[in-house]
Amino acid sequence: MAECAVSLWSADLGNLESEVKKMNQYADYFHIDVGDGYYTPSLLFFPDLTGTLRKVSQRPFEIHVMAERPERIVDSFIGNGADIIDIHPESFRDPVAELKLIRDSGLKTGIVISLQSDTEKMMEYLATGLVDMCVCLGQTIGCKGKDPDPRVYETIGMMRKFIDEKKLDVRVEADGGIREYTVEKLVQNGADVLVPGSLAFKTDYTKTMPWLHSLKKATYGKR
Repeated sequence: MAECAVSLWSADLGNLESEVKKMNQYADYFHIDVGDGYYTPSLLFFPDLTGTLRKVSQRPFEIHVMAERPERIVDSFIGNGADIIDIHPESFRDPVAELKLIRDSGLKTGIVISLQSDTEKMMEYLATGLVDMCVCLGQTIGCKGKDPDPRVYETIGMMRKFIDEKKLDVRVEADGGIREYTVEKLVQNGADVLVPGSLAFKTDYTKTMPWLHSLKKATYGKR
């Protein structure tokens, strides 16, 4: 079955508590984007908010950090509701040290592969054994509302193959361009986790979310 990391960016931001509550039974994770307005043009969620939302959900909170000075932001989320912290390795002087710091804090880690990332370098980070989630972006960093760039399917397949060959305990996540007509191909190419935003909050979620969860079994099979 495909897992779903529901993106709160597409929720009704004026009623986040109720939005989280209604998704609790469907979300395997809540995907929370954090933007500084520089690394990404969008100004997005902050630590005190995740700490508050933690009171209404026990689902894992996956924090996707998009910032020019991310160390400070990562530190502020540790102990403030985060369960998984995803980083863009390119934005750190020493990404391996940052992954260790997050792990040593008792949290899980993710690396984000953008459309411009050096995939061979990303494989080196995966091989360290310090990564739990491999997030493959299908759109430009900080953008939403568009179909995925076709290159993301190849990236997902490449990462899936590498992870399986190395027998790594890493989940592959597809983030961006999660549409009714793209999700099956994303899963078929190896995505374990989908990040639905508008697909979760702007459709009949009581039907959409069970369908998304069924995709892996129906189209990709168990590994």
